[in-house]
Amino acid sequence: MSEKLRPIFIFILTFTLACNLSLFAQDDTASVEINPFGGRKLPKSLQAKITVTLHEVPFEQALSVIAREGNLKLNYNRNRMPLGKKVSLKMENAAVIEALLKILNDTGTGLIITNGGQLAITPFSESQGEIRGVVIDEESREPLVGVNVVVLGTQFGAATGPYGQFLIPGLSTGIYSLEASMLGYGRKQISNIILTEDDSIEVRFELVETPIPLHEVIITPGHFSLMEKEPASGNALKAKDMRSFPQLGEDIYRAINRLPGVAGNDVSAKFTIRGGEYDEVLVLLDGLELYDPFHLKDLDGFFSIIDVEAIRSIDMITGAFPAEYGNRLSGVFDMKTVTPSSETARTSLAISFLNARFLSQGNFSKGKGQWLFLARRGYLDLLLKWLNPEDEISPTYFDVLAKAQYAINSRHSIAAHVLTADDDVVLIETDDELEFNSGYGSTYGWLTWYAQYHSGLFAQTVLSSGRITQEGTIEQIPGKDTDFEGEASVTRDFDYYGIKQDWTFELSDRSLLKWGFDAKRLTAGYDFFFREPVVVGRENGKDIFVHDTTTAKESPDGNEFGVYLGNRFRLFNPLTAELGIRYDHASWTADRNVSPRIKILFGLNKKTVVRAGWGKFYQTQGIHRLNAVDGDERFYPAELAEHRVIGLEHEFENGANLRIEAYQKKLSDIRPRYHNYKGLALNPFAEIHMDRIRVEPERGESKGFEIYVNNDKGGKFSWWASYGYAIAEDVIDGITVPRDFDQRHTIYLDINYRPNKKWSLNLAWQYHSCRPFTESIANVVKQWPDGTYDVEWTHGPLNAGRLPAYHRLDIRAGREFLTSRGRVSAFLEIRNFYNRENIREYIYDFLGQQNGNYIVRKTGHESWLPLIPSFGIIWDF
Repeated sequence: MSEKLRPIFIFILTFTLACNLSLFAQDDTASVEINPFGGRKLPKSLQAKITVTLHEVPFEQALSVIAREGNLKLNYNRNRMPLGKKVSLKMENAAVIEALLKILNDTGTGLIITNGGQLAITPFSESQGEIRGVVIDEESREPLVGVNVVVLGTQFGAATGPYGQFLIPGLSTGIYSLEASMLGYGRKQISNIILTEDDSIEVRFELVETPIPLHEVIITPGHFSLMEKEPASGNALKAKDMRSFPQLGEDIYRAINRLPGVAGNDVSAKFTIRGGEYDEVLVLLDGLELYDPFHLKDLDGFFSIIDVEAIRSIDMITGAFPAEYGNRLSGVFDMKTVTPSSETARTSLAISFLNARFLSQGNFSKGKGQWLFLARRGYLDLLLKWLNPEDEISPTYFDVLAKAQYAINSRHSIAAHVLTADDDVVLIETDDELEFNSGYGSTYGWLTWYAQYHSGLFAQTVLSSGRITQEGTIEQIPGKDTDFEGEASVTRDFDYYGIKQDWTFELSDRSLLKWGFDAKRLTAGYDFFFREPVVVGRENGKDIFVHDTTTAKESPDGNEFGVYLGNRFRLFNPLTAELGIRYDHASWTADRNVSPRIKILFGLNKKTVVRAGWGKFYQTQGIHRLNAVDGDERFYPAELAEHRVIGLEHEFENGANLRIEAYQKKLSDIRPRYHNYKGLALNPFAEIHMDRIRVEPERGESKGFEIYVNNDKGGKFSWWASYGYAIAEDVIDGITVPRDFDQRHTIYLDINYRPNKKWSLNLAWQYHSCRPFTESIANVVKQWPDGTYDVEWTHGPLNAGRLPAYHRLDIRAGREFLTSRGRVSAFLEIRNFYNRENIREYIYDFLGQQNGNYIVRKTGHESWLPLIPSFGIIWDF
C-alpha cells in the first residue's frame, strides 16, 4: 500500500469502528402495522375458508373446485372465457375470494357481484370504472404527496398529487386490492374493493412514518433503479416503460442508451458512461461478471446477448459506485433475471423484424423450485440485405439463457444458470474481391447459494466458469483501392473459473456492514497471422507486389483477487454515510491497488436529498485484452479514475421528480489504446485497416452536469426528460484532445401514453451536439509515368473536426389482445421517424496535384441508420 493511501485506510477503519461502537446498542426500529380496511361488504360465501392445491389444471376445472369447496355457484359464458388456460393454485385455510382473485388475475377475467348477490365470472369489461382516494399522514393528518398507490396483481397505479389525492381510471368490473407505499412510511393495503360497471369508489389511506431500512437507502449518486416493481426512488423507470422504449431488436442495452450520462450510436448496442470507453462499465447478471456480452462484434456489437424479457430489474450506477464493485473506471450495469412464478407456468412465443424468441418458465417440487428457459435467434442478415441489397453479408446469431432455482428452506436457496451465445458473419463483396468469415462464442455457467443466517446476516456465494472464443479470416485482393489489402486470420480464446462471496450484516437500524471477495483463475490465447502486399514497382500499368508477413502467438495466464469492506451508517436522522475500501490484485500485471470510497446522503427535508461521492477506481488491463494483433505484446499497469460527484434530488408537490448532478472524473495512468480514426464501425478486422493508429494519452478528464426530470403518476400520461452538458478530453503530447464521445450537449425526451390497459404509445426524441472526428490526409508516395499516384493516407490532428449535430425521433405503438388461448401483444416501431440523415463519417478522395499541392476533398459521407420500421408479436399462454 502506498504511503499516500495509508492514512486514508487507517481513517476509514478507525471511523467505522467508532461509529459501530456508538451505534451498535441503538436499535430503535419502528414496527410497521398494516391494517387492511375499507371496501364494500363481501357476501359470506366469499369469506368462507377453504384449502385448495391445484397444479397446471384448466381454468374451468379450477373454478369448479373452488365452487365445490366454497359451496357456491359461479356463472359464466363458456364462449367468452379462456377455460382451457392452465392455472396453478395453492391456498391453505384461505378465504374463497383470495383463491378466486388469484386465478382471475392469471386469466385476465373478473368477478361481478350482482344486486341479487349472484356471482358472475366475465372477461375484463370494456366499460371502465375508477378508484379514487386520498393518502394522509396518520399523526399529522397532512396529505402526502408522491405516494405510490398500486392495484395489486395488475399494472395499474397512480401517484398522489399536491393534496394527497390519486385517481386510478380504466378499471374493469371486479374485486381489487390496493397498496400504498412511500419511502419513510409503512405500506398499507385496502382489500376487497368491489367495482361494478361504470362505478367510482373512494378510499382513504393513513400511513405511519417509519425509518427507512439502511439496506433500502440509495446513497450512491448517479444511481438508477430500473424495472423494479417497487422502486426506491422517484427517478426510477418501471418495467412497462423500459419495455415500451423504442429499441431496435428488443435489446435492453439500447433502452439504457437513453439515460443521462450514457452515450452510444445507431449501430452498436454498446454504451459509454460520462465520456469513458464501453469496456469501462462493469456488467453483471445475477451476480456474475459478463465479458464483452455482445453479438456480432465485427459489426461493433450490434446486439447484446441478453434479451429484454429475461430481465427483472437493473441497477445502473454512473459514478462513485460502492466498494463491492471493482475493476472498472466508469460505471456499473447490474441486471437481475426474472423470477419464475412458483404457481403458474408460462410459455411465450415472439417474432419481430429482427428476432424470434421462445420463453418458457414454470415450477417443480410443489412450487419450491422454479425454472426459466429463453432462446433467441436473430435476423440481422435480412435487415442488412434490405438496407443494401448489393452487399453479400450474412450475419446470424442466437443466445440461450437457462435458470433453475430451489428453496431448500425459508433461509437457504440455490440457483443454477447457463448462458450461451454464438454468432457468425460471412461477407463476400464480389466487386472488391473481399471474403470475410468470423465466428464468436460465449458460454457461462454459475451456481449461486443464497443464505440468511439470522434476521440481519445475509450471504451470497457464486461459483462460476466461462469461455469466450473468436475465429476469423479475411482476404482482400490487392489493387482494389480499399482500406485493407491482403489476408489475415485470428484465433482468440479466454477461459476462467472463480468464486465470489458477498456478505451483508445489519448490526442495527443505524449500521450495516458489507464485505466480500472475488477470486479467479484466467487463461487466454492469441494466434494471429497477417500477410500484407507491398508495392515495389509497376509493369505494364500494373503494380508489382511482395508480401510482408506478421504473426503473433501468446498464451498468458494468471490469477485475479479482490476484497472489500464497507460500512453504511446513520449518524443522525437526515445524515447517512457509507465508507468503503477495496483491494485488487492481478498477477499478469503485478497490480496491487487500494481504492478508498466515501458517499454521503443528507436529507434537507422530506422531499429533498443531497448525495455526494468520492473515490478512487482502478481498472486492470484484462488478460483477454492484450493488443497482440496490433503488435503490442505487453500488459500495462491499471488505469485510475478519481470520481467526485454531487447531486440533488427533489420531489415536487405535483409528483414530478427532479435530479441535478455535477461530476468530475480525473483519469491517470491511461494505457495506450488503438483507434480507427475513420470510425469504421461496420468494417471487420479493425486492427489491420490502414487508418489504425496508436493513441497514448498522458492524462484525461470528464466533467459536466446532468438534469433529469421524471413525471409518472400512474395515469394515462407519463414523461421524462434530461439534459446533459459534458466535456471529455485527453492530454496527448501536451495538447488537449476531445475524446471520441465528447458531445457537449445531449437531450432526451420520452412521452408515454396509455389510454387504457390495451393500448400504449411511446415517443422518444434525442439530440446531441456534434461529436469529434479526425480528418484524412493524403501523402503521395510515388507518381508513376502514366500519371497515376501511389497514395498513402494518414490523418490530421486527432479529433479536431466536428460532425453535424445528431437528432432523431422514434415511435412505438403497442396493443394487447386477450384470447381464449392466452394474451397476444403486438407492436409497431418506426426508428428515425422523420428520416434524418445523421452523418457518421466523411469520405475523402485524392483528386490529384495542382500547383505543387495535393488536392484532397470530401466527396461524400456515410450516415447512421435511416428510417427503419419494425414490428413484433408476442403470444403468452
